[in-house]
Amino acid sequence: MRVRSTLKSSFFAGLILIAPLAVTLFVFNLLVNWTFGLMTPLVKGTRFARFTFDNLFVAELVMGGVILLLVIFVGYAAQYSVGRQLFGRAERLVNFIPLVRIVYGSVRQMANSVVSRESRFERVVFVEYPRDDIYSVGLVTGDGPAVAGRIADEDVYNVFFPASPNPTNGRLVLVPESKLYETGLSVRQGIQLLMTTGLAESPPMVEYEENDEEDLGSVSG
Repeated sequence: MRVRSTLKSSFFAGLILIAPLAVTLFVFNLLVNWTFGLMTPLVKGTRFARFTFDNLFVAELVMGGVILLLVIFVGYAAQYSVGRQLFGRAERLVNFIPLVRIVYGSVRQMANSVVSRESRFERVVFVEYPRDDIYSVGLVTGDGPAVAGRIADEDVYNVFFPASPNPTNGRLVLVPESKLYETGLSVRQGIQLLMTTGLAESPPMVEYEENDEEDLGSVSG
């Protein structure tokens, strides 16, 4: 019995130590694969591999380093008045193009939500979507059209359901207020949860009393 108890305690002790490392490696692998998936067509399209003796892997690494330095330079320049004016004009130009404006605005909003506490998203909710008893993470973006409220006979909200692990893709759904379930997550936490495919440590959710289950869907606007 002592041997069995020792093996059991050793197994769980090892699991506690190894599991976080395994999850970290899994997420890191997803990010690396996604990054190299972007680098490969860029390297091939620019024929950058010619400068690395046709070694595609090295070319992708060098290209990644060049892009990293470019991002740092742009971020550094944007902190000063000349850079802010330049990028402000470029952003206004982008906003004149309808389709580009939508894509650019969505990606920028997601990025701002991850790296800062400021966000245009109102809150993170659960919705039984795409069918009952299946819950999806949604971001409330604002009040729905008035015509939707007349159809549902209650307030309706615009809810964006981001894809995982790339939250810049997703679907907009109009959801009645009674179908929204509060999560207690900040927008930043919600997007991080999506980007890590649920592997990130989740903060405590909003707790509900059992006798309040019937009113679970009602949240304040």
